[in-house]
Amino acid sequence: MGAEPYWYYIDYQSDISAALNTLRQREFEAGRYNPIIPFLEFPITENSPKPGKQHQSIKAIMEDLIERGNVDVLAQFSIFVTSQTLHFLIKIGNY
Repeated sequence: MGAEPYWYYIDYQSDISAALNTLRQREFEAGRYNPIIPFLEFPITENSPKPGKQHQSIKAIMEDLIERGNVDVLAQFSIFVTSQTLHFLIKIGNY
């Protein structure tokens, strides 16, 4: 089992879930997701590759990735804050 570090920036929104959904949609439209670009170079900038989406929906991508055991930024995240700590939970399956 392996993992690759990644990080993204998005304009501030008071609703953290809305900000994450904005990020997911941006990266989906740009086509910056596995398997289109398996290993992104960070940070993402205006010069980063943008091959464009090549799937009908994020749901279709997730079904493909789950079959292969991969997850990326398009996965469904839950976000919550406790004691000044921001927590991210990845939900895999049932998309």
